[in-house]
Amino acid sequence: VLVMSLEKKDAEREMASVLLSGLTRVYGSEQFFEGFIRTLRGIDDLALDTPNVCHVLANFVARAIADDVLPPVFISLVPKRIVESGRGKEVSALVHGLLDQHGSSARIMNVWGVGSRRSVSELKESVSALVEEYYVEGELEEAVRCVRELGVPHFGHEVVKRAVYGAVERGGDGTLEKACLLITALVKAGVLEGAELTKGMSRALRGLPDLCLDVPQAAERMDRVIAQGVREGLLAEGFKERFDEMAGSVHGIKVA
Repeated sequence: VLVMSLEKKDAEREMASVLLSGLTRVYGSEQFFEGFIRTLRGIDDLALDTPNVCHVLANFVARAIADDVLPPVFISLVPKRIVESGRGKEVSALVHGLLDQHGSSARIMNVWGVGSRRSVSELKESVSALVEEYYVEGELEEAVRCVRELGVPHFGHEVVKRAVYGAVERGGDGTLEKACLLITALVKAGVLEGAELTKGMSRALRGLPDLCLDVPQAAERMDRVIAQGVREGLLAEGFKERFDEMAGSVHGIKVA
């Protein structure tokens, strides 16, 4: 998928990134890891046909990290001989540059350009609209029906992230409870898979530092949603520990 996409346009590269994300439900993380390593090993040969291969491959790696296809520490796990010199070193530097930018999650999700992500953008708009309507109208069954009708189970992580962010931004006991009710209902209805739930919560967690800039109480509110998820058996105990570690690492964030 990677090699074939290198010479394509950004729209096709976006489709490839979405495909890789969807395939995480089929293949194990070690297969994606090895696939990216093999591509990095052959980067000099690939450069003969794709002069900007370093830039393109760095975008693929950063996007894969944002989509939880690869672990955040992927570059540090690549054999040193690959990333300490030549084009491999350039890819490494570009990836770190993308990940270290302020608001990097949003930037990386648009790494292939807003125009190239038309279908994904439309899906995100639909998810945003149905989550907004749910918080305004409070119709749980209608929200579940709308998610089911989207017909994109591999996009469940976006529903989770939007639901959590919507609750955190609004605040209030009732709204936070609505987020938990929606996620629980989606899981029980078979609309939301466990892997997509975990992925969505992980994305929400990664965005916590940026969210706290706009919502000072974000950590406390997200903590309540996660704690409820653990009590409901939707999230593993370890996820709460991950959250506490993240919250504690961000200056000024305190969780009750």
